[in-house]
Parts: sequence; structure tokens; C-alpha cells
Amino acid sequence: MVVNPPRSTYSLQIMPAGLIFSIVVMVVAVLALSSGNNLLYILVSLLVASLIFSLFASRAVLSRIDFQLRYPERVVAGEAATFALTLVNRRRLLPVTSLTVALVEQPPGSWKRTRFDYGYLPLLPRRTEALVARERSFARRGVWRIRSVRLASR
Repeated sequence: MVVNPPRSTYSLQIMPAGLIFSIVVMVVAVLALSSGNNLLYILVSLLVASLIFSLFASRAVLSRIDFQLRYPERVVAGEAATFALTLVNRRRLLPVTSLTVALVEQPPGSWKRTRFDYGYLPLLPRRTEALVARERSFARRGVWRIRSVRLASR
């Protein structure tokens, strides 16, 4: 069975280093406002500009990446099945680096979602595609729902 994804969603997770950077920006902003030093105002503006730029850059890194997931329609419990994920980089200029792919699944009879790390691509050059194939076995019978495919870059 071949699954073409619907519209992609974008979520941003702030890492610990980003949280520390944001706290430093706030501290410098408070110091600039309390002292009135023009050099601190320039420093705050540079820090805020780099924070805003990193938000836009993180969105641009994962833009124009398409994927197609292929898996068998029926799988026997305990036996391995091959899942094939084709990633296509449609960007004209820049490659995608350090790309992590994961499947988010929901086991039968459970509300809990599990994450299955699918693969890691160190480089996906511009206007190319890559095939990542993994074998996966399921411990028990039932309908396993693939809720989403997660692409992450750090």
C-alpha cells in the first residue's frame, strides 16, 4: 500500500540551548532598559534578530521535502515486514542535512502513541530522492495505525 501524505504540519520544539539563549536575551533586555546604555540596546537588537532569523531558518530547512510511505497491506504478527519511505528534496539550491525520520504509531486497543525511529540521513542533496527501507515486526495482532511521519533536523 502506498500512502501519500496530506498537508504537512510544522511544530517547533525549543531545545535547552534555545531556552538558555532566550533567558540571556531577557536578562540583557532588562539591563538595557534599566541602565539606558546604547551599547546594550544594540546588543539586544542583535540577539533578538538572531532569534527571529533562527525561527525562520528552522522552518526553511524542512520546506519542500516530500515523502511517500509504502508498506504491505497485511502483516502477520511476529514476522518482519518491509516499510519503504521515499524522501524527495525539491529544493533548487540547498541540501538538507542531519535529517531524522520517525513513525508515530498507535498500537491496537491503546490510546498511547509510540515512536519508531525509522532512520537518519546525514545529507539529502538538492533535487534528489532517497529511499529508506526498514524491516519492522509487530508483537501482537490488531490494527496498528500510523498516525504521522516525523521529520526532524537539528
